[in-house]
Amino acid sequence: MKERVFIIHPSEIIRRGLNAILRNAFNLDLTQLEAVQELAAFTDIKDSNIIVFTAFTGEDDLKLVARMKTHNQLRVIHISTADHPPDLPQGVDHGISVETPADELRTMVSALLDPFRASDANTSLDSELTAREKDVLNLVALGHSNKEIADKLFISIHTVISHRKNITEKLGIKSISGLTVYAVLNKIIDTDQMNTGQLI
Repeated sequence: MKERVFIIHPSEIIRRGLNAILRNAFNLDLTQLEAVQELAAFTDIKDSNIIVFTAFTGEDDLKLVARMKTHNQLRVIHISTADHPPDLPQGVDHGISVETPADELRTMVSALLDPFRASDANTSLDSELTAREKDVLNLVALGHSNKEIADKLFISIHTVISHRKNITEKLGIKSISGLTVYAVLNKIIDTDQMNTGQLI
């Protein structure tokens, strides 16, 4: 399934900011729109994994998004300009505010994408990783440098870099925080192995 993200907000600054944060962390098809009703041009999308970031303005917005949910795996994140995430309308999965830190946003999107990806192929994407790639991912999630990983696994730094490139391409996750979340959710790493500073 194709992974798509719609960023819908009347403020160009907010749209571009979200776009930049997500583009740098994930390999996704990103579309920016000014109003929810512009989604009507995309209602014929079928069998896609979709995340919609938006600021709802009324019942018609909610109905349009609900219609898209009937044909796609879709998660909806409401954007608030208040200092804290708002009370969520029915059919909305999560809320963020303009004060939400970028790391928190990336972690949320990574967690939302994992179930999508797991259901795409009757097994999780974790099955695409080789045993050695899982070893490397485990050590990356624990905060080790390329040299430390090479020393621990008795391989060259060049090989570590190659494994990390393959992991990033297979999972579509570029950031270390995103890889760490993936490793925890897919039980490649146990949170007991991590120091508390890494979890913040």
